[in-house]
Amino acid sequence: MSDAEHAVVTGGASGIGAGVVERLQERGLAVTVFDADPAALERIESDDGRLGGVTVDVTDEDAVVRGFDAAVEARGPVNRLVTCAGIRGRMETALELDVEFFRRLVDVHVLGTLLTARDFARRLPDPLESPASVVTIGSIVGLKGGWTKQADYGTAKVAVAGLSQVLAVEWAERGIRVNIVAPGMTKTPMLESMEEDGYDFSYPRERTPMGRLAEVEEMARAIEWLLLDATYVTGVELPVDGGWTASGR
Repeated sequence: MSDAEHAVVTGGASGIGAGVVERLQERGLAVTVFDADPAALERIESDDGRLGGVTVDVTDEDAVVRGFDAAVEARGPVNRLVTCAGIRGRMETALELDVEFFRRLVDVHVLGTLLTARDFARRLPDPLESPASVVTIGSIVGLKGGWTKQADYGTAKVAVAGLSQVLAVEWAERGIRVNIVAPGMTKTPMLESMEEDGYDFSYPRERTPMGRLAEVEEMARAIEWLLLDATYVTGVELPVDGGWTASGR
């Protein structure tokens, strides 16, 4: 991988984002992590300066711009973007759901994806000096209906996928690929917090044809492939779900 490769990973201090950061470092990319948690970013650095973090609220356009400014100043132009920043839903029915929380969740997932992707694309030269691509994070709960208590998270993930496909079409002529990974149930701190709140994961395990939850590294490898290697793939939403979607149950 060329030394010119530099990726920004939002939400990269934990969960799937942290797994992506590790994979991209192994591929030789410089990586800047955007995360809203400054404490989590304290451990994001490397001796050679090719890894670092910036505190960024992805719903704040000015903060996103400042984050990219800092990333470029520290590690040069950015040509890869992964948008992992997100918050969990409340697992409430649509009738119970708090509207202000719904707005916040949609802002983080959808507006945050738009603001980071847009600032990323605006900074790229035309014509491109190196390959450029974006991977956004959807979810299996955004792929079809039939889910209960997903009026917040599921709605946001449907919107992320739709936005990403629009960007894929708009930016294809500039050579920027945009794809979506739709994770199945993955063992992350977010799922751990759901389990602590009483969510029972025995059903998702049984319902998944592969019979288990995913590991973070499995998600990170799929994201890495779309980001770096799938050079003729754009506008695709890839379920990484152990066969959940294919089973149709």
